[in-house]
Amino acid sequence: MSAVIQMLRDSKNAPAVVQSGESCNVVVTFQDLTGVTIVKASLITLTVTQFEQKTAAIINSRNNQSILDANGGSVANDGTLTLRLQPLDSVIANTTTNVENSEVHVLRFDFTWSDGVSTRTGRENRGLSVERQAAPT
Repeated sequence: MSAVIQMLRDSKNAPAVVQSGESCNVVVTFQDLTGVTIVKASLITLTVTQFEQKTAAIINSRNNQSILDANGGSVANDGTLTLRLQPLDSVIANTTTNVENSEVHVLRFDFTWSDGVSTRTGRENRGLSVERQAAPT
C-alpha cells in the first residue's frame, strides 16, 4: 500500500514512538483542500483502518471502523479527533521486526463531510512507530 504517510509527532515535535503493548492517544484534525478545518457539525462519517506498513496486516480488527464518537474516537466541536489506542492497537504485527527495532503502524482515516453545497470525501494516512521490546527472562 503506497500512499503518503505523515508520521505522528509527540509534544516536542519529535517522531512519536510507542512500545509494543502500550496505549496512547492520537490527536488529529482534518482540513479541506483550502486549509479550512472540518468541524464536527460538518462531519458525516469518520472511519479508521489500522495496518502494519510493510505487510498491510490489519491490526486489532480496525478495518474501516467507525470512530465518530465511537470505538475509542471522540471528536470535539472544533473538529479535533482524539483516538484512544489500546494495548492491542500497538502489538508487533510483523514477525520479522527485531527486538529494539520498530515497525510503522498506519492509521488510514477516511471521512465525509458537508461543505454546505455537497458531500465531500477525504483520506489521510498517519504513521506511528511501534518499538518491539525484549521479553523478560
